[in-house]
Amino acid sequence: MQEDLSQNPKKKDKMKDLMLPPIQSFDALFIPDDARIAAQIAPYLPYYDAKGVILLGPNTWNSPQLISRGQNNVNGALFVDGFTSLTAITESRNFVKNFKDTFNATPGVLEAQAYDALNIVVAAMNNVTNRDAFRNNMTSIGAFTGATGKMKIEKNGDIDKQLFVLGVEKGKIILKD
Repeated sequence: MQEDLSQNPKKKDKMKDLMLPPIQSFDALFIPDDARIAAQIAPYLPYYDAKGVILLGPNTWNSPQLISRGQNNVNGALFVDGFTSLTAITESRNFVKNFKDTFNATPGVLEAQAYDALNIVVAAMNNVTNRDAFRNNMTSIGAFTGATGKMKIEKNGDIDKQLFVLGVEKGKIILKD
């Protein structure tokens, strides 16, 4: 049975002393989920006194849902993606325009990556007579700019690619510098 604290002022004061305000010892919160979930979590942060926290997320936040559901609660959020139509890179802009003209739809990261992969393979096929020549051509391409931006193909076959940093400002997804 629970004791009624209002009847015992000493215990009530003691309980007040035990209830400490939350300590916010972080500046950012990473939410590794999609835009829908992030937009559901964001409004609760001020309620729990987590004010001024920067929301960080993955590429699944690159969606109109983040803005439509999160509204002002997601302003200042930051996330990364391997592709964005907001870039000034000519190859990206041309890809987006051609994709929209052909398919009457907006391309996503998977379409852009497939496009770049095919262009890299086509470039490596030049003067190929066997598998070794193809592999050598692939690893000697070096710097490459495609729909997903700038990348470098290393000699060991790894691809070093810079991600785009995106953010939310004034209710819009923007490309951060």
